Amino acid sequence: ALRAHPAVADARVLLLPGQREELAAVVVPRDTRLLQADPAGRRAVGRQLSSALADAHDAVTRPRRWRFVDARMLVGGASWLHVRDHLTRRREDAKVLLRR
Repeated sequence: ALRAHPAVADARVLLLPGQREELAAVVVPRDTRLLQADPAGRRAVGRQLSSALADAHDAVTRPRRWRFVDARMLVGGASWLHVRDHLTRRREDAKVLLRR
């Protein structure tokens, strides 16, 4: 459903382990200007995407953290694993990264 959104070129949803597991979305936006947007702008787009998912998904099944990345960062399956592992190892950093 997330990849079907017109603002999304590609996306993956990851489970961030921890005492309280959270879903995180790593999104390649169609409009790359979003990558240079201020944090408030990126948060607003994350809220819009979450709202778009609300019709089909309960709140607990929607990502709580959003990270917008350039498509080059996520070429191939190994790169997605790298992102997940990085977010898992550095959970506090992941929260900061995903809010961007």
